Amino acid sequence: ADLTGMFLTDDFNSPFKWQLPDNTVIEQKSFFIVWADDLDQGNHASFKLSRSGEQIGLYHSDGTVADTVTFGNLPDDVSFGRFPDGAGSWHYFIEHTFNNANAVK
Repeated sequence: ADLTGMFLTDDFNSPFKWQLPDNTVIEQKSFFIVWADDLDQGNHASFKLSRSGEQIGLYHSDGTVADTVTFGNLPDDVSFGRFPDGAGSWHYFIEHTFNNANAVK
């Protein structure tokens, strides 16, 4: 998937908040990590996500939505993602899935 020219945001009224780095391509069965930590360099987005609940959206350069999610409180050491990866419904993951396929156990 070629993500060149796409944007991430935590504000659906501002879809162009942070542009993914140029030439961002995710090969089949691979991963691309974005740190939502307000550092705004490389793979570090210009905003932070709140553990008490937040929204995040992926937008095309023309402003159309590629995907969005709104989530609630995230307990310590729990992640939130799609299962199966990229297409299924949203789940909480007790076992971290960083840089690996999401797994429901």
